[in-house]
Amino acid sequence: MGKNNKLKLGIVGYGNIGRRHHLTSQKFFDIVCICDNKVDLNTIEDPAIRCYQDLDEMLRNEHRNLDIVSIATPNHLHFEHTMKVFDYNLNVLVEKPMALNERDCMQMIRRSEELNKRLFVVK
Repeated sequence: MGKNNKLKLGIVGYGNIGRRHHLTSQKFFDIVCICDNKVDLNTIEDPAIRCYQDLDEMLRNEHRNLDIVSIATPNHLHFEHTMKVFDYNLNVLVEKPMALNERDCMQMIRRSEELNKRLFVVK
């Protein structure tokens, strides 16, 4: 938990959806870091938010500082990114579609259950 008993959030993907997560989640989360490999993260005005262009680097550096990670990347990356976040034993909030096929969705669910971590799928 961060300041004011808010959960500490990392955002992966800073396109339209990721920016919306940033703006709407500030009431409920302390945003710790943002990762996007295509967007100019210098536009993030809050100096407390650390910016990354590589998900692996962000997770290595920040996993101890996070409670949950929001996945707002293109649909075909949801499975890969969710599983990487689970490798660091973190909760995941992923945009719909959860994954591109039922097999990947079931793997994501099983992994969250094995770790006793939450997997939230949102619109």
